[in-house]
Amino acid sequence: MLPVAAQALVMNAAAADELDARIIAQLADDGRRSNRDVARALELPERSVGLRVRRLLASNDMRIVAIVDMRAAGFECVANVGVRVSGRTPVEVAADLARFPQVLSVLLMSGAHPIEIVVAAHDLGALGQFFERDLYSIAGVTGWSPSLRLRVLKVEAGMAPFTATPQSSLGFPADSTLDATARGIIELLWAEPRATNQQIATRLGSSETTVRSRIADLRARGVLRITAVNNLRVGDGQAFAAVGIDVEPGRLDDVSRALDGFPEIRFAATVAGRCHILTMLVAATPLQLASLGYDRLAAVPGVARIELAQALRFVKHDYRWSPALDL
Repeated sequence: MLPVAAQALVMNAAAADELDARIIAQLADDGRRSNRDVARALELPERSVGLRVRRLLASNDMRIVAIVDMRAAGFECVANVGVRVSGRTPVEVAADLARFPQVLSVLLMSGAHPIEIVVAAHDLGALGQFFERDLYSIAGVTGWSPSLRLRVLKVEAGMAPFTATPQSSLGFPADSTLDATARGIIELLWAEPRATNQQIATRLGSSETTVRSRIADLRARGVLRITAVNNLRVGDGQAFAAVGIDVEPGRLDDVSRALDGFPEIRFAATVAGRCHILTMLVAATPLQLASLGYDRLAAVPGVARIELAQALRFVKHDYRWSPALDL
């Protein structure tokens, strides 16, 4: 029986056997572990581990990534936004939205909002400026329904869609509390997550000891995580949906706690906007998604209404940034 972490990571079972899953689970814990360390932990030949890691990377089933806590970097506001479109195709509008660096994710969806985006901003003023200036500037956008994230309830790592590299990516805000050394280390790890401490030190003009201690500090504080992620292939044995949950008065905490019992929920947060709780789900088929939402989630005591929109395609997903879990 695979560990729970490995089961969650290896959703495309046809592309990975149990040994692959064990290797991925080791790298999920620390993406910078050497093949030798992984081989020793699993009692396998180092050459066998190296071959499997290279195959997983080459087939795009797995990537090693460096992920940064958005709030620690200085982004206080994150919103999920349903976008309405007229006069242009959603595909054309989605491509325009993907060009904004502060737009971390762009999905083509079923339902009333053919596009769903995730926007990160330094503060409410910057978020408002995006709506008033940038979103209005896109031809075909006729309206939107934002849901401002208030409290993150659940974040499951280990899975992300591997879209094309965005033309413009979100960088650190000018007044980020992370200093130049920390930002430099993170930017190098974004480009090459398995770079050695010495390689990073050489590029930064620093010492290996300094780099090692700074990475350890960033990881200990939850600012930085270097991990393996499995490719979320929507439509290829996997289905993904955004589910809005309306809650009966006084039952928000009860429903929030109940969501822990749903392993299919990859993300959940209380929001101000279209619903009370916004969740993101992964299942094997659209039918399973529908059953999960309209049967199982709807039956949770305190749930008043469920609204499910299935993702048709990821246009953009910047997996370098992660929401903080509010404990």
